[in-house]
Amino acid sequence: MITSIGVWYIAEKINIKKFSVIFIAVISIIYYLSFELYAMDFVLKYQNLTSHDWQYDYKEIFVDKKESGVVTDKYGQPYIFALYYLKYPPEKFRNEVKYNPVDKWGFSLVSSFDGFQFK
Repeated sequence: MITSIGVWYIAEKINIKKFSVIFIAVISIIYYLSFELYAMDFVLKYQNLTSHDWQYDYKEIFVDKKESGVVTDKYGQPYIFALYYLKYPPEKFRNEVKYNPVDKWGFSLVSSFDGFQFK
């Protein structure tokens, strides 16, 4: 909407009617193709290029749960994903969770629970 108002304003400033119509058509085609490229990238490529940012691998780890395992905490706090995907009862978690020592910032991360270790 804003782009079309800008294109119309510029076309009105030019004052040559034939040139204005051609100018509007060319700009409209360029914007359409630009949006088309964006939409196709978003629909077809985005999910594959950014899947690691959405931390989808944690779902695969915890849905196909083994008896125990070591999970890296390089990309955040994976115990949150474990609690969510395992539908872990909060009371049980609070009773068996083990924390890492408090760091210099005053935070303590989950070290382990239910056979999972987070390192």
